[in-house]
Amino acid sequence: THQFIGQLEEEIKKAVFGNAGSMAAFRIGSEDAEFMEAQFAPEFTKRDLLSLDNFRAYVKLLVNGKTSKPFSMRTYPAETADKARADKIKEISRLKYGRPRAEIEAEIAKRHQ
Repeated sequence: THQFIGQLEEEIKKAVFGNAGSMAAFRIGSEDAEFMEAQFAPEFTKRDLLSLDNFRAYVKLLVNGKTSKPFSMRTYPAETADKARADKIKEISRLKYGRPRAEIEAEIAKRHQ
């Protein structure tokens, strides 16, 4: 998997960034910041990208076919998970969509005969 822009082949990098209408950049590393600076200039610099606080991002949107002026955005930390609620949702899903394991295994075995 790729974690850094520099790991992408040049053709892929051009295709991805050439087709991305909207972008959001949270704090990134030095090499990525150097590349992404061009996406957010002149409003934000490499230094800005390197020093973003937690839950902050720089964003550029495609709205009605036009690219917006880059702006800063604040996000919020994820809420604490409600385990009881999650368990209830899983149980409802299992009852609605689940099938016995033996039935699924038989179906898979039949496909591979």
